[in-house]
Amino acid sequence: SGTMDKKSEDVRRYISERAEFLGAIRLPNTTFKRQAGTEVTSDIIFLKKRDRLLKIDEDWVKLDKDEKGLSYNKYFVDNPDMVIGTMEEISSRFGTSLSCIEREDISLEEGLKLAIKNIKGKYEKVQKSTKERVSYQIFCCFKPMNFFSNSYYFDIND
Repeated sequence: SGTMDKKSEDVRRYISERAEFLGAIRLPNTTFKRQAGTEVTSDIIFLKKRDRLLKIDEDWVKLDKDEKGLSYNKYFVDNPDMVIGTMEEISSRFGTSLSCIEREDISLEEGLKLAIKNIKGKYEKVQKSTKERVSYQIFCCFKPMNFFSNSYYFDIND
């Protein structure tokens, strides 16, 4: 499983200390099938950088079980409207794995439009002097490996 569903909370705790979790959207496993030729469940994670490290216990860092007994991120268990599909156990090369299966009653575009309304953040323009360096960080976790080898970091100043 990817960043949101890993059994170990270490990566999510690391992120939580450095960024406020605004929400996430789970995409169906067919989202990148045409472009990448693969079926993989992907998440869009919305974060706001903290101005200092903060150690707090947040629910989105934990795993939970849904009504079917499937174990995955508590945020998605508690907010099924943020999952654009249905969570199911499927056969894979390594036995069984959890996957977000595309729904036939709603398109990806429609699902994204509905889900994005539930993200609790807002854009805030940074006030800075000409001597300050401002960094913008974007973490995109598309592949189900670990956070650092399959995520992207972008710094506007680089």
